[in-house]
Amino acid sequence: MKLTAGILPIVLVTALELLAQQSKTVQKRTALGGTLSGRIFGVTRGGDFKPAIMANVYLFFEVSVHPDGKVDDIDGDDTAGDIFMRNENKERGAELAEMQRNNWSEHVECLNDLLAYRKAIVTTMESVPKNRQWQVVTGETDENGPFRLSVPRQGSWMLVAYGQTGANDAVWEQEGVRVFAGKGTELKLGSTEKACLKIDE
Repeated sequence: MKLTAGILPIVLVTALELLAQQSKTVQKRTALGGTLSGRIFGVTRGGDFKPAIMANVYLFFEVSVHPDGKVDDIDGDDTAGDIFMRNENKERGAELAEMQRNNWSEHVECLNDLLAYRKAIVTTMESVPKNRQWQVVTGETDENGPFRLSVPRQGSWMLVAYGQTGANDAVWEQEGVRVFAGKGTELKLGSTEKACLKIDE
């Protein structure tokens, strides 16, 4: 009985130490990233604000950033952001060549630009190596345009969104979105990269 009474405090102290270590590990992991929230919308020619309705939001990691704001080049030139830019340039170049061959109308050209963005997003998500899957974060806006994302690591990220604003299908793109460890970043994105009048089939 005395032996059991002596062991119990030791076991209890050991368990508490393990819990404390796990807590520190969780806090350390949490501190690596932050949150990104904001609102995505379009502005009509008349100046009306139209929210991005249920738009798909993608974050592609670009480069590490120190707390003082200095960029760190340890990530090389093959981050998810780099992969997306290469895919975007490739897909838009292919669409431009196709347009020139077939003499597309302005509306068809616009729709194919949107398609090029969508292809670049899909290709990027398929191309990012498994050990770098953290470099891609996905989410969506609600019917009023706001979104909130948990970002796994501090750094500079590229935001790409695809959805509908008013009567248009649109894509938004913002490079250099900086997220810092343990902090929240807010973003308002109202300038579309491309917007095309939606035509119901």
